[in-house]
Amino acid sequence: MYLGEFDFLVRRNISGLKFLSIWNETIEELIRGPSLDNINRLFVSFVPPDGATCAAIEQEIVRAIKSADDSYRIVFVTPAILDIGLTIAAEIARIHDAQAVKKQILDVLLNEYGEKAVPIRAGMLVVKYKVIYELLKKSVQALQDSGSDFSVVIAPMQSKQLPIYITEVDNERFVINAGFVRLYNAAWSGESAGPAAESDREPAGISLAEVAEVEIHNASNCRAWAEMTLGLRKHYEEIKREAAR
Repeated sequence: MYLGEFDFLVRRNISGLKFLSIWNETIEELIRGPSLDNINRLFVSFVPPDGATCAAIEQEIVRAIKSADDSYRIVFVTPAILDIGLTIAAEIARIHDAQAVKKQILDVLLNEYGEKAVPIRAGMLVVKYKVIYELLKKSVQALQDSGSDFSVVIAPMQSKQLPIYITEVDNERFVINAGFVRLYNAAWSGESAGPAAESDREPAGISLAEVAEVEIHNASNCRAWAEMTLGLRKHYEEIKREAAR
């Protein structure tokens, strides 16, 4: 059976799944790297229907797949809920209410990319700049005016961080002390960290993996803002050139 057929089979036997994604060892190893343990494995991630338990749904999924092909070893993967980093900078005519336009933009995006959207439930989300731009242009009246303009910046999806770069062993070996956290926070706030203290040697209670997660988030936001700033500057230069003609 093809992967799409497994997806169809499970959905046909279990109605109401809020999310379902099924993939094989080839796709798994593109993300997390090769492993002999992945041979003949079928990976399944799902969110159960309201009122159902994960354990009960897992049993139903196993029965459905095994009834069609009992050669696979089925592995269940807990789905990760990830934010989509979008920055919308809009300039609209004064006749429009800014808060109302903001809500309309949010409603359009949530309808397309929210938890209940079809691509989300099918595990096939691909966020593209052109699609979002055209969607907002078509759906939000205030952005269609000749005097209006807007830009869209998409931050890198965190799913790119799925390979396990930091293990529990690493977390145990490398202890983050209070001094590191104090210096890190001072660098981001722009304030002085002050003199070093004996208490800086104490463990901060934060793992290496948590530090990496925060830094990934900060770096993604910085790149998004940089892209938006460069885009706005380019747009401003174009306006100046048009005005000079």
